[in-house]
Amino acid sequence: MKIKKITLLHACLLFSSFLLHAQYNFELIKDINPNGDSNPGKFTYFNSKLIFTADDGVHGREPWISDGTNAGTFMLKDINPNGDTTPTQFYECNGKVYFNADDGVNSGLWVTDGTTVGTQFLKNVYISIDIFSTSAIVFNELLYFSGTDSTSDTELWVTDGTTVGTQLVKDLYSSISSNPLDFEVLNGNLYFSARNPQTSSIALWISDGTTLGTTVLSNAPIEPFELTAFGGKIYFSAQNNSNGIELWSTDGTTAGTQLLKDIYPGTESSRPFNFKVFNNKLFFIANDGAVGKELWVTDGTTAGTVLFSNLLTPGDSNPEEFTVVNNLLFFRANGTTVGEELFATYGVSGNLNTFLVKDILPFAGSSKPRFLNEYNNELIFTADETAIFAYDLWVSNGTQPGTIKISPPIAPNVGPLTDNGRNFTKVNNSLFFTASFNSNGNELWKLTATNLSTSEFDLLNELKVYPNPTDDLVTIQFQNDFKGSYSLFNQLGKQILTHTINSLETQISLEKCTSGMYLLVLSSDNGEQIQTYKILKK
Repeated sequence: MKIKKITLLHACLLFSSFLLHAQYNFELIKDINPNGDSNPGKFTYFNSKLIFTADDGVHGREPWISDGTNAGTFMLKDINPNGDTTPTQFYECNGKVYFNADDGVNSGLWVTDGTTVGTQFLKNVYISIDIFSTSAIVFNELLYFSGTDSTSDTELWVTDGTTVGTQLVKDLYSSISSNPLDFEVLNGNLYFSARNPQTSSIALWISDGTTLGTTVLSNAPIEPFELTAFGGKIYFSAQNNSNGIELWSTDGTTAGTQLLKDIYPGTESSRPFNFKVFNNKLFFIANDGAVGKELWVTDGTTAGTVLFSNLLTPGDSNPEEFTVVNNLLFFRANGTTVGEELFATYGVSGNLNTFLVKDILPFAGSSKPRFLNEYNNELIFTADETAIFAYDLWVSNGTQPGTIKISPPIAPNVGPLTDNGRNFTKVNNSLFFTASFNSNGNELWKLTATNLSTSEFDLLNELKVYPNPTDDLVTIQFQNDFKGSYSLFNQLGKQILTHTINSLETQISLEKCTSGMYLLVLSSDNGEQIQTYKILKK
């Protein structure tokens, strides 16, 4: 049986939210390479601007900066006049941006303050590049990173943006590289994985940022990875000799570093990964050996670590790219008879609360939604509705009809976002990305939402609905006088409450309502629906 695409509650949500569906304006910021593709990449937000790499066809691949205008988009510095600099990933910290580059003479770590003069060589040390792990992080207003220089292997480094202040924190393993990775910060401490000189295995480390304060936290978990802060602890995947790769947690003490749950009992591995905090829980992918790679959740306890949803039977649904927008957790997954499509969940149990948003490529095809991002309180992503690997830009408000393809008025090229969607980055009120909508090739574009009228925008800024989720009372609060009404609908789309609003503050009691999701619809005195809220009753 095909997964139900839209419940009556979702239909109600669509009707009201679609009235406020964003209108999007596209703009080519600059044709950086008039004779080909500049292929902008490695986007990083910095001081209300975008720092990125591009090739203008003359100077090779160099660092660029943009404020969203043609005139304000320019090469930051031609670091290597004789060829490509090819800067690596940018890392922002305390008003500066760091990256690896080579000018033909000075090779290693560079720093910029966003100006040409302020773009300078820092020190002959490289930030390690690992596409699967975090290799640099901001901690105590400094950048800590996995670094390599000419005299040491890959070890723990720190920089404050000066040559003198760029130092080796500690040579964790003097004979070979310790390869510190998977950095995470919690409660004034830096956590990471690195090789242990006593055992030669990858262990869990903790640091206060000093040499003496950087130590092995525990040898019990081997090869910890994907460290994630949640609920006052660090959660991660690791293995030991008895349980395979399973879910662990630590409170920052050796005794408090423990296996949370053996999801796949015995020596087999559930391999939990793709951790995402949502709705006061931690969601992730795991395989318990019975239902395949599916969506799991934990509240931090062994009993509260459970299978959340089994979307594909039999087989692996492989949920990925968890992205939170408003009260929904969006993700890509394989569903029964629908292929790889866009799904969402409210984060509470129940069949109606995790659903297929839209079957973009029907008949068991896969639209393969990619590069999920939140923008303007909606989901922006790429998808292929053609089955020929031609990716277009899509937007979703969490409903099937509210999930639509968007593009400029004139966009003759098929699949303008193939291999480029990963560059989505919010700058001020726009979304910057790379596309080939027209004959200019792969260039720098921006998307700007203009979805609300001035009166609607003012109203939403004056309106508060809280708390959400709630145990009982929900308060509707206005800053200025408002005349209208509210209606409350249950998950079946049935109206269960309605009342006029004639004061600055109105309270709704959900004491007699069962736990679950409800739809609160606010209307003006002439009956026009002005806003909707998804209310979760605990």
